[in-house]
Amino acid sequence: MTWFVAVAIGTLVGLCREARAGTAADPVDLTWQGLPGCPTEQDVRAEVIEAMGSAAAGRRVRARAVVTNEGEQVWAVELTSEMDGRSHRRVMRAPSCAELGSAVATVLALGVSGERPTPSNVPSGETSREKDEKGEKREKDERSAASEEDENSAKRERDRAPAARAARPPSELVRFAAGLDVAGGTGASGATSLGVGGQIAWLPGRSRLEVGAVYFPPAEVSGEKSGIAGAFDVMAGTVAACHALIAGSFQLSPCVGAEVGRIHASGRGSAVKTSFEDAKLWVAGKGGALVVWRLGRFGFRLQLEAVVPVSRHRFFIEGVGEVYRPAPIGGRVLLGGEVHFP
Repeated sequence: MTWFVAVAIGTLVGLCREARAGTAADPVDLTWQGLPGCPTEQDVRAEVIEAMGSAAAGRRVRARAVVTNEGEQVWAVELTSEMDGRSHRRVMRAPSCAELGSAVATVLALGVSGERPTPSNVPSGETSREKDEKGEKREKDERSAASEEDENSAKRERDRAPAARAARPPSELVRFAAGLDVAGGTGASGATSLGVGGQIAWLPGRSRLEVGAVYFPPAEVSGEKSGIAGAFDVMAGTVAACHALIAGSFQLSPCVGAEVGRIHASGRGSAVKTSFEDAKLWVAGKGGALVVWRLGRFGFRLQLEAVVPVSRHRFFIEGVGEVYRPAPIGGRVLLGGEVHFP
């Protein structure tokens, strides 16, 4: 039993010494990425160790070589090596992949011996100066190509802009509109009456901001007593804001706004002994819906509004009494057309 243990221990010690010796004897850690027709990694490593010879004693180099085929009889290898804490990178070219393997072996061997590779002692490839000059030229060419590509991209964007603009919906191309309406309403003047209106609108996207004016000519309102009446007319400036729920050639928009102006009254009738005239401030809020149907630069519009006066002034005839007071809410319909501008 004792002799068996002794033999096992001796065998283990021997294997450890051989492994240590093998590791120490392998001065190169090479990763070789070749292509079909190239030497194998084992072949290149053996050639590297042979080329190192006695210069490899006590030194170790780690290297990575990547082979590419740039064309007929043009092979290239990018060699990255690290030794004594310093890294080196080199690109070499040769007519065959086998020659590249020899070039890698020579460069690594010279690096281990401390001799700088030159065109005279490297079978094929580039010196560091040549590599730097070609690298600078390549970077310059890349910068020039990138600048040219930027210019081409900018030109393509400029060329695409008109087409993209033409492809946008008509509602997004229009920025302003001006229109005229025929208006019909009741509430302010106390009787159903016809009037006119107009507006100028700014159209940012789906929104609509407009200013305008509306005028209802005198409309007669009969008093409670026979022979007594009053004629009332309204003139006001308007502002409104709308937002399209449906956009395109056909638009549907809810709107809110306000108007400020004056309501004018005059007494009439056989029972009125002395005629009179009076005017009061007219302020009202309004809300409703606007429909616009666009046909090119022109469009038809239909607007329905509810008008709520802020102050409901009373109008009297001396010796008779109250003739008229605006209703708490009135209705209005506007029908007309408008012209659109980009």
